[in-house]
Amino acid sequence: MTETVKKFRLSEFVKDGYLADVIKARLAPLEGAALERAREAVEDLAASGMQGEFQRLARRYCLAIAEAVDPKRKPVTNPRIDRTIMKNKHVAALLDRELEGATAEEVARANAVVRRIVDGAKGVEIIKADQGEGERQVVHEASPVCKLPDEHPSSRCGFMKTVEGWSEVYVLAVRAAVEV
Repeated sequence: MTETVKKFRLSEFVKDGYLADVIKARLAPLEGAALERAREAVEDLAASGMQGEFQRLARRYCLAIAEAVDPKRKPVTNPRIDRTIMKNKHVAALLDRELEGATAEEVARANAVVRRIVDGAKGVEIIKADQGEGERQVVHEASPVCKLPDEHPSSRCGFMKTVEGWSEVYVLAVRAAVEV
């Protein structure tokens, strides 16, 4: 009796080309048994029919590959961003979604990133315009949120964002901190 081995074709499982590119990039450095376990994890996740937005799907596939490659990976049961740092409940809930499947070390990195952003925002000084004419000026050190150092107009300052803009800043920072 001969055993036939079917060639792994990612296109059979993942129809989205961008998602397939992300998965291929994660599978590329793997070899041997680790590659086979990762492929099986991709097949299993694709067979589950999971749906969602691109970033969430990409994260789930990357987590599945990471768990298949490293069986000792221990995700936290219910990862949450530290509520003493992030007091806004809506933003905290968004960040908790990004922490899905994260290990304790990844949660600690995410909390550290959020703390750095919050501390940077606390160091912003706003100088009011003279007699209501002109534009307010902002003074702070350069940071990832606003690259402009020293004094500059508030209209050009990265710290002057809407609530949605700040939510995006935090989500992208946490995403980068927990990327596997």
